[in-house]
Amino acid sequence: MHPNLVSGQYYHIYNRVINSCILFKDETNYKYFLSLYNKYINPVAYTYAWVLMPNHFHFLIQIKEDIIYKFNNSDRSADTVGLRNNKWETITKPDSVENL
Repeated sequence: MHPNLVSGQYYHIYNRVINSCILFKDETNYKYFLSLYNKYINPVAYTYAWVLMPNHFHFLIQIKEDIIYKFNNSDRSADTVGLRNNKWETITKPDSVENL
């Protein structure tokens, strides 16, 4: 099951590792995480606040209103950790329902 993201809504996105493990071991890990965030989240959401800590992170975002979000799991090939390559696609919102 995937989350439904609603245009214009605000979300507190967070994640914490189990057993007090370290998620970000050094500066390179932080930079890589932020590069992925910039690539995948910035196109679809405004970021108002964020914090990265060694074992968890928080983001306060608002989903942009000028795009529609579609979950695409058409690529059924397994990746290196055995998970499917599920991706969020963004498409420009149509002018009318007839254009869907």
